[in-house]
Amino acid sequence: MSAAISVEAKLSRIFGSSERIVVLPVDHGMALGNVPGLDDPVAVALDFLKLDGVNGILSSLPVARRLEEAGMSGEKLRIVTLDSALHGTDGRIWQVPVAKPEDVADRGCDAGKVLMPWEDELSSRARALSLVASLLEDCHRACLPILIEPVASGPTQRLDEGEIERRELEGARIAVEAGADLIKMRVWTSDAGRRFVSACPVPVVALGGTLSGGSSDVVQTIKTAFDIGFRGIFVGRNIWQRPRSEGLALMQTICEIVHG
Repeated sequence: MSAAISVEAKLSRIFGSSERIVVLPVDHGMALGNVPGLDDPVAVALDFLKLDGVNGILSSLPVARRLEEAGMSGEKLRIVTLDSALHGTDGRIWQVPVAKPEDVADRGCDAGKVLMPWEDELSSRARALSLVASLLEDCHRACLPILIEPVASGPTQRLDEGEIERRELEGARIAVEAGADLIKMRVWTSDAGRRFVSACPVPVVALGGTLSGGSSDVVQTIKTAFDIGFRGIFVGRNIWQRPRSEGLALMQTICEIVHG
């Protein structure tokens, strides 16, 4: 019971009085290596955290530790990636645990995050769900909320958007049934996507995805997400892969939309 209360208290801190969050992910190097625009994730994070409406960051545990040492405000959230999700050339994703939830909690961080690759091949599903269940149990034992991100895996280049959506919504539902405290997913505007967000018993936050479109496209996607019922936005590459002045201005606009 004490763990559940502690997890609930941390979730209340995450969403605060506005009940909405803006988070800057800088964890991409853990899975993708050298990512353009992210040579120094600590410097990138500190630059954007100067904006009042940016509630926190998503990073690896070493980066979260370095941010703390660099003077990151204790009022800002630190959500830590627990796995390295290695992307194969065939579209499949292999996961390796890289951080222990108890170490994340001991560092005073606010939540853990794990990817949940979801494809139709049963052994892959079993492997992904086994890792998610294990990390979920370890997080709750450490009184740490866990954010799960379902993503279509496998040879997705041969799949249409409808199949990718089906896999991700299915994975999201299974993650909720397994005990996820938060779900991070793409913004699906179909009836099925809207029903999932509306009925989901835990907060759903949107992922920003790869750099795409102009600033107005990003803004419209975020407005749509909150109209549907999303509780937050995690936006990284669509921000820090733009020229810095443009990225800062776009992030400021996003914060004004989210926090009013």
